Amino acid sequence: MVPNEEQHLIDLAARRLAEKHPDRSFAAVSDAVTRARAHFVGRPIRDFIPLLVERHAEAELSRQSPADLPVGADSVSEGGGDLRPVENGAHEPGGRHRRM
Repeated sequence: MVPNEEQHLIDLAARRLAEKHPDRSFAAVSDAVTRARAHFVGRPIRDFIPLLVERHAEAELSRQSPADLPVGADSVSEGGGDLRPVENGAHEPGGRHRRM
């Protein structure tokens, strides 16, 4: 998958999640998407990353109340934007994913 195509699909997923969770700010949704995407940084097969990111973010948004979700200072605004992965140790040693 081309990186721009992956980014576009993840942006669409963030918008779908924002519509599905109107009680959350777009910043909270985009933060959840960014954290979910961090799980897949460096993975060679990228075809399913947008779907997996959406599922991880959906699980996080569904199990936490709006007040429990952390919102970062550099959140993406509702006008759209670039939800790029952050390298924050999202993978456990040995290349295994942490369960959310």
